[in-house]
Amino acid sequence: MSLEKYLKIDLSTAAESVSRLMDKAAGEASQSNISLTSARQAFNGSQPGYLTAEMSAWYLSNVAGARISAIGQIASALEGDVVGDGSVKSIFLEGARDKARSHHLSRSITQAQQFIDRTLPILQDFQDRRQSFETMRAQIGKEPVRTNYLLYGLGLFLVVMLEAFINFESFMRVPYITSPFLATGATMAVGCGVGLAAHLHGTIFRQWNFLFSPSAVSDAEHKSKVSDAVKRLVVGGVLLSIALGMVAGSRYYYLRDVITQAIVLGGPRPSMFGGISFMLLGNIVAYGIGSLIAYFMHDPDQPPLSGPR
Repeated sequence: MSLEKYLKIDLSTAAESVSRLMDKAAGEASQSNISLTSARQAFNGSQPGYLTAEMSAWYLSNVAGARISAIGQIASALEGDVVGDGSVKSIFLEGARDKARSHHLSRSITQAQQFIDRTLPILQDFQDRRQSFETMRAQIGKEPVRTNYLLYGLGLFLVVMLEAFINFESFMRVPYITSPFLATGATMAVGCGVGLAAHLHGTIFRQWNFLFSPSAVSDAEHKSKVSDAVKRLVVGGVLLSIALGMVAGSRYYYLRDVITQAIVLGGPRPSMFGGISFMLLGNIVAYGIGSLIAYFMHDPDQPPLSGPR
């Protein structure tokens, strides 16, 4: 009988076959890498999963044949036990359970592999960024300054609003601006331009050595970092120039009305050049405040918004 043959297999520690298995397993344990049979075979009677190569070979030689025959004998006996109308009376519960588990496990592994295949580029990019981050942290010898972007955004928003309070009345005096909506739009555009220029310039000044000094004898990214920094400096300068130009123009019309009124009333007339210069000083102060916020809230050795945070 197949079942009796299977039950007679000696698996005690005194058995010669078990002793040989222990010796080979000890040799495998000394290896740096050990391969296991597939997890898909976890409920497979012919060759279970999670076995080493020596364990799998031993199982196939000493257990697999007798085990499969015994399982087949039990399953056949149960399947042959039927009632008179031919319906099944009994079932090999363990065998049916293992088939269901094997199907579920195989499907889960397939879904996991599909997920890994879809996300592999993201995972690889994450590993590359982490490695770059760890290398930079080791070179610099300190933890990065972690920017609180909510607080930073609030700081730049206050700069924009400060610009709005400074400039709104002047834009209302421009003859080409015929409604408060246009004046508000022009005011906010100037404020955003000054705020963005402050962000660009403040971060570059903070990271000046990192961006313009090679971090090694041959820094492959040095030219790229310098080019990017110069572009941001230029963009920030252009935005600041346009914003100050718009403000200067609006102040001209504002002072023109003040000077006209002074002439009519016979009072002292303010200097057009001095008045524009003095009032532009408020915009420069707002730009300076934004630049200082950007300067102190960013890391001096790592570009903003790059790498792991």
